[in-house]
Amino acid sequence: MTVSNPITELVDFTVTPTGIVEYTDLTDIDISIQKYFGQIIGAMVVTDTNRKQNKEFAAFQQRPLNKKLYIGQFDDPVSFVQALAGANEDRKNILPACYISRALDVVYTDGDDYNDLTNYATITDSTGKPKATVSKSFVKLTYSLTACSWEKETCTRIGLGLSMWMRHQRKKRDFCFSAKSMIAGTPVDLRVEVNQPKLALVRQPQRLTTITRSMLCLFSSRP
Repeated sequence: MTVSNPITELVDFTVTPTGIVEYTDLTDIDISIQKYFGQIIGAMVVTDTNRKQNKEFAAFQQRPLNKKLYIGQFDDPVSFVQALAGANEDRKNILPACYISRALDVVYTDGDDYNDLTNYATITDSTGKPKATVSKSFVKLTYSLTACSWEKETCTRIGLGLSMWMRHQRKKRDFCFSAKSMIAGTPVDLRVEVNQPKLALVRQPQRLTTITRSMLCLFSSRP
């Protein structure tokens, strides 16, 4: 009687290095951050529209989201407003507006929960043949959201709206979301977590400074 071999040969997932290395793009995280805060800002409303202090914000809430929130690198709120004015014919109505910017420094996170994972996964092609190995690290990125308006009450309302939402949503874990990216020709989700939100009130002795409020948030991307 012949007994069949009960041992199944495992597929060899050894990948021969080619010297080619690809990294996920931080721009993908920028886009997800813009969408994340865009949903928060887009949900803000005021019902007492007849009150003088609320009129500017009432007009702001009627705009499409792409006219409320921008993303880019600016030296200060004044340079943002100047860039906004240069791109719009209707300069009287460019404000209120908000913009998100990311600090250029990238800090890697160390700790028991954030250890580097080297060669922790394998990407295969349509035939199941391995074509790449994936390593993962955790980084901290610092984003700032600045609100600009002609009236200080409008900036205060936007700043308080953001901070209140964060304080009351923390228990629901709504600070975690994903960014869509691509690596080795394969779609991947980058896990993003807001872990140190801070609200900073900014005042400077310049023409547009009384209109600025900043929301500083620290994010760690979790590929």
